[in-house]
Amino acid sequence: MIFSRTRPDSYDNMNMIIKIIKILFCLSLIILISCGNPTEFESPRVERLPAIEINRNSNSSLVCFGTSLTYGYIAPSQPIWTFTYPQPVLDKPVLVPLDKSDGYPGYLGKRLKIAVYNKGFIGARIDYALSVVADSVLSLKPALVLLEFPANDFLQNRSVEETEPKLRSLIMILLEAGSSVVLISFVDQYALNHPPQDHPLVNQIELAKSYFNMLAGLAAEFNILFVKDCFTGIFGDEEYMSDSIHPNEAGYRKMADNILTALDNTFKFNHMYH
Repeated sequence: MIFSRTRPDSYDNMNMIIKIIKILFCLSLIILISCGNPTEFESPRVERLPAIEINRNSNSSLVCFGTSLTYGYIAPSQPIWTFTYPQPVLDKPVLVPLDKSDGYPGYLGKRLKIAVYNKGFIGARIDYALSVVADSVLSLKPALVLLEFPANDFLQNRSVEETEPKLRSLIMILLEAGSSVVLISFVDQYALNHPPQDHPLVNQIELAKSYFNMLAGLAAEFNILFVKDCFTGIFGDEEYMSDSIHPNEAGYRKMADNILTALDNTFKFNHMYH
């Protein structure tokens, strides 16, 4: 004898509900994975810190204080990725004009309605920054300082343990003088994960990560804005680079755009840029 029975409707409904739950779970998983793996070149992600108002008056200025990346150095015409490593060790930073664009400070000055000063020094390490901060930066009484160090300390293989206390001292000097400070990273997550062949990062990934984490840690310690991906859409793209380290004019312009995105979320300028 063959026994047969029909399943009640409640059983089918329960089975359908389970299938729907499984589908929704898979869709949620896909969304989470896609969010965790952003596209290679995306808009800069910036922290939301309390807004700081920068008044546009005769006493307000913005100082960009850093290395050749701030100076606006453009490498002489040559094939991409031929930058020799390690860099020559300079007794003193290069202070004479070289091939350069306006750099990101120049483009910021064209967009913002306050004075913007370029205090970038080619080859400068953090020791030099400490020695000139009073004359080069504090004398201008800046409302805001964009601080772009210590790229050359990294390139010359100086340890984070040696560099961190000096950068902390520099930040404290600026804050105690009454300036707001934005810390700009010379390396970002994309560069760490996709170093071009023959780039200094290839053999120094761990040191670069230590520097990046050190910068992020100091930004958190002092509760200041950390622009950690100002090279988004620039690094590794021949259209925007003059060598393996320095942008070209288009790259510096894009760098300024990325920095402005960060500033727009944290600082209130009393005259909009255009």
